[in-house]
Formats: sequence, C-alpha cells, structure tokens
Amino acid sequence: MSIRRRRKWSSWPRTSRHVARSCCQTVEVMMSSSTNSENYPFDTEFGEDGSVLNEGHQKYRRYRPDEVKQACDEARNEALASVEAETNRRLAASAEQIAAHIQPVLPYAMSLAEQMRRESAELALAIARKIGGEALRQFPEHSVTACIQQALDLLPKRVALVVKVMPEIADEMRARLSELLPGEDMVSVEGDPSVSPGAWSIAWETGGISGSPEALTEHLEKLVEEYLAQPLNPQGDLFASVA
Repeated sequence: MSIRRRRKWSSWPRTSRHVARSCCQTVEVMMSSSTNSENYPFDTEFGEDGSVLNEGHQKYRRYRPDEVKQACDEARNEALASVEAETNRRLAASAEQIAAHIQPVLPYAMSLAEQMRRESAELALAIARKIGGEALRQFPEHSVTACIQQALDLLPKRVALVVKVMPEIADEMRARLSELLPGEDMVSVEGDPSVSPGAWSIAWETGGISGSPEALTEHLEKLVEEYLAQPLNPQGDLFASVA
C-alpha cells in the first residue's frame, strides 16, 4: 500500500497575476471567435432541385455551368468578330496597294488589250474566209437547201424554182436536192458556166436569190467591224468598289 503525501497549497508553483490575466483574455478571444457565426455568414438560398436561387451577400460570386458556357460563347464570338474585322481591314489595305500599283500601267494595258482584240478579230476573219470559202467551193449544199426551203415556204404554191450552180456539181446537186426535198418536182437544177466556184442562184418567175463566198466574206467583215466599234471595257473599274 502506497502512501501519497499531500503537498501544502503554499508549496505549489505560483503564477503571476499578469500572466494569468493574459491567459484568461486569450481563452475568451478564442471562445468568442469560435462561437461567432457572423464572421462567416451562410445566406445562400437553394431551390428544391439543388439550384442556387440567391447567393446572398458573398464577396466572390460563384457562376453556374450555364453562365460559364454563356460567358465563353460571348468571348469566342467577340474574338471571332475582332479577327474578322482585322482581316477585312488588311484585305482592304492590300487591295488599295494593288490598285495603286495597277493604276499607272492601266492605260498601257488597255491599249494592249485593244490591239490584241483587233488582231484576234482579224485572225478569226481570215480563218472564216478560208474555211467558209473552201466549204462553199466544195459543195454549197446546206446554203442552197436552206434557201430553197425558205422560198417554198414564202412563195405561192406550185412555183417553179431554177437552181443554177457550176456545171461540175450540177448532177450531184440535183441528186441531193431530190433526197432532201422529196416530191418537189417544181425544183430544177441547171449548170451555168458563168457561176463562180462556190456561188449559186435560185430564180423564180418574179424574183430570185443568190449566194457566193464573196457575199459571205462581206457579211463576216461587217460583223467584225461592228464588234470592233464597241468600246473596250476598262478593267480598272474592278477596283472601284475596293478603293
């Protein structure tokens, strides 16, 4: 059996009044801070489905997922609009620079285009003369047939038509017309030595019509002259809307 000796109160270590007072104040502050709910208010209001209805008086706002998505979409659209505006501005500046470089050489380019247009028209006319003349000289079948058909449609019925061509092609022309115009016994073909190569004539009682490579050439020349008489459209107008 152990025996504990009791110490007298006077033998216990003593604490100064100043230290004891400071410790009491510290304990009071800790207790008051732990029990004070106003320093960290929780006044957020939630709905039945868990959504935030009112965030209360908070220092930092919390964003919902839909609000974050909306903010991202707005920022993306704003960035795209800014990039598009900058791109358009640079394109306009580049177009102005191109137009500034082209304007000095535009008169020379127009004269060169006019020269090329005339040379192209003259070349086309020369080719048409060659091809058209050779085609008529070989056998003016299509021209004669078309004119005969037109005359038969316009003239009164049962009108005799006389077709005159070179003697060398009279028989061939007669055979071809009998195939193309069956039943037209009022159309006759005659060989005329005075007819030039490629020329032909269709005569009836009160009139007639004729064709030749020379007439075709004159018609082509007239078409080319009308084409060249038209003013050349200046290409500088392409940059008018840009500048």
